[in-house]
Amino acid sequence: MRIMACAALLLCSVLPALGQAETGASPPPRKTLLAFSSDAEILDLFNTWSRELKRRLGEARKEKLAAGEPSALAAPASAAKSAEAQAAVAGAAQESVTNVQHAGVDEGGIVKVHGDHLVVLRRGRLFTVAIRDGQLRAVASVDAYGDGIDPRGAWYDELLVSGNTVVVIGYSYARGGTEIGVFEISPAGALRHKATYHLRSNDYFSSRNYASHLIGTRLVFYTPLR
Repeated sequence: MRIMACAALLLCSVLPALGQAETGASPPPRKTLLAFSSDAEILDLFNTWSRELKRRLGEARKEKLAAGEPSALAAPASAAKSAEAQAAVAGAAQESVTNVQHAGVDEGGIVKVHGDHLVVLRRGRLFTVAIRDGQLRAVASVDAYGDGIDPRGAWYDELLVSGNTVVVIGYSYARGGTEIGVFEISPAGALRHKATYHLRSNDYFSSRNYASHLIGTRLVFYTPLR
């Protein structure tokens, strides 16, 4: 299964480091690395990491805003391989979606699955990574916003996938509202921007919840306005 294959890749990256321990007269180390008991246990671990990452990003975001620093701009295309590696650790085990707390309700996240591809949102860019046959291969990368849109002062936090449609949700302090980017994804993993919409709102960010939800084919947003 994909989950077990990705877990195996993660373990393979850890084991060589363990093998570098100094040798000498000391007794051999005890075997303390335990196997996962089920796919559900793996998913729980990755979801825990995802929530912790979201919490830390939220804290960093608040600190930058308090200091008056601009948000991170789109990373160059050369960041694709870095994104692939981090996506493999942070989300490769998600067989359907990143985070589901209620049956039938998908929540926005930074990693989703479309067929044989991971869809990854990272630093203002969208990436697709092929995961067929247990291998990770970069396929495509595009800006998470449309042509002619200035990303300065904007944060792109969440994505959702429905059929062949990818939706990126962000918040623009410069434009004062929730930004919704719509992309088309092909079976081969290619990405194409289709449209961008803006909803007038205050900042939706919460370290405990997500701004966007997908129920069937219906998008539901939390967009505070006060």
